[in-house]
Amino acid sequence: MNESITDGPDAVAQMLADKLKEMAEQCPNAAALVAIDEFDREEILTWRNLRKAVTEQSAALSTLRRNYRNPVVHLQAGADLRSAVAILSCLHSKIPVLAMSTQGGRDFIDPIIETVRENFGDTIDIAELTPMKQGPSGEPRGVNQPSVSSANSARQPIFLLTSSGSTGAVKVIPHYRLFGASASLPNALFGGSGWRQGQRQLVIASLYHLLHFSTLAEGALGGCTTVLVKRFSPKQTLSIIGAHEIEWFMTTPMHMREILDVGGDIASSVRSVRGLLHGAGPCPIHVKRAWIELLSPERVYEFYAATEGIGATFVNGHEWLERPGTVGRGFYTQVTVRSRDGSLCPPGQVGRVYFRRQARDELKRDWLNNVPGGHQSLGDLGWLDRDNYLFLAGREQDQLVVSGQEVTPAQVDAMLHKYPGVRDCLTFIVEGAGSAASLHALVVPHAGAPLTEHGLRQHCEVELKPAEVPRSFTLTHRIPRSEIGKIRRRVSQSEYDVITASSDSTAPCPYSS
Repeated sequence: MNESITDGPDAVAQMLADKLKEMAEQCPNAAALVAIDEFDREEILTWRNLRKAVTEQSAALSTLRRNYRNPVVHLQAGADLRSAVAILSCLHSKIPVLAMSTQGGRDFIDPIIETVRENFGDTIDIAELTPMKQGPSGEPRGVNQPSVSSANSARQPIFLLTSSGSTGAVKVIPHYRLFGASASLPNALFGGSGWRQGQRQLVIASLYHLLHFSTLAEGALGGCTTVLVKRFSPKQTLSIIGAHEIEWFMTTPMHMREILDVGGDIASSVRSVRGLLHGAGPCPIHVKRAWIELLSPERVYEFYAATEGIGATFVNGHEWLERPGTVGRGFYTQVTVRSRDGSLCPPGQVGRVYFRRQARDELKRDWLNNVPGGHQSLGDLGWLDRDNYLFLAGREQDQLVVSGQEVTPAQVDAMLHKYPGVRDCLTFIVEGAGSAASLHALVVPHAGAPLTEHGLRQHCEVELKPAEVPRSFTLTHRIPRSEIGKIRRRVSQSEYDVITASSDSTAPCPYSS
C-alpha cells in the first residue's frame, strides 16, 4: 500500500535522513547498494557506510549555500556507487542535482550547464567537492572550494535531468516533486507494478534517466537493496537477477529482447521477479508475449511517459493481452488524440497524442505542443480505442511524404518485425544532399535465419503501400542504440553511413540518444 507523503525538498531530506539512520541502526551490515561491473566484480555499500558517506558529502554540500546563490550540483551519472552517493547526498542536503549522460564530452555538457546557470542557479561540479568529516564543534571542515558560474534564480527544483534529444535538441528538465502526481512512496507507477519497501531491485541503465533516478531515490527511502549494473550485458544481467534474487526491475524493449536472445532456462533465472516495468519505446508484440509467458500477466507492466514529466499511461499484462500493442490508459493523466487543428479525433483515428497531468502543480513545458486547457504533446502520434486505451503510431517529426503520401517509419518497423527471422529492425529517414529524403531499413536477423534483401523487399511490397517500402535493406548484427534503446531516425546520408558502420562494431554511435 502506498504511503501518502509530502515530497518537497525539506520533507525528502528529512525522510532520507530518518531512513538512513533507521537502517544503519537496525541492519548496519546489510547491503544498501551493490555495483557490479562487466567483469562481475562487486562493490558493496552497507547501510552503515551509506549513511556515513551521504552524511559526509551532504555536510560539504550544505556549506555551498553560504558562498553561492542558489547552488546546483552537476555530475555525469552512471550506474555506479559514486553517482548514487552523490545523488542521495544532494537530496539529503536539499541542494538541487543535475544528472547528465555519461556519454557526452564538453561540447555536450557545457551548453547544458550554461542553461542551468542562466535559469536556475550557480553550477558546481561535484567532482571538485571534497567530502568532509565533522569537526569538534559539529561544523564541516576541510572545505574544497569548487569553481562555479553565477546566476540569478527564483524557485529551485529538487533535481534536474536532460531530455534524450530524440525529439529534438537536448533540453534541461526541472523536477519540483520527487514522487510525481501520486504524492506517495512508492510513486503510484512503481506501486502499481509490484514495487515494495525493503525489496531487492535492479538498475540496468545510468542514473541520469528519470525512472532509474527514481528507482535509486525511492529505494533508499524504502529501505531497498539496489543492485546497479554498470554496463548492460544480457547474459550477465540474467545471472545477476538469479544470484541476487531480484524482485523488481525496470527495463526497456531493447533489454527485454536481448535477454530473451540468451536462450536456455531463462524462467529459472527470473523466478524471483515480482514486477517488471518497461517503457522507453514501443515493445514488439512477440517480445511482450514472451515475457508475459515467462513471468505471468500479473508481473509484467508497461508505461508510456517522458523525462518532461507531463503525464503517463499504464497497462498491466491482463489488459495488454486483451488489446495487444496498447501502452495503456491515462495514469493520473487525461489523454486525448487531436488533429492538426486541435480538434479531438474519434476512436481509431491517428492524431497527435496530448497529455494533461492531474497533478498538484501543473508544469507547462513551453517547447512542447500546447493547446488550451493544459494539454501538452511530445509530438508522438497514436490513436485511442473506445475504452480510451492508447496505441502509438510513431512520431510526427519522423513522418515523411513520399509520392504525396505520409509515411511513418514506426509502421514499417512493425511490419518488418512480423517477417520470420527478424530479430530487430529500425527504419531511418535519410536526407540526401540535393535529393528527396528516403526510407532505409537496418535489419538484424536471428542467428542462422536465411534473410535476404530480396525477401524483405517482397514482404514489404505485399504488406505495405508502395510509398512505405524502404529504398534499401541492410542486414547487420546490431542496431547502435543508446543504453535505453533510443536513436535518431532522421539523419543525413553521412550520418546514416556512420550508423551503419557503428552497427558492425561495438563502438558507441554519436546519433544514439
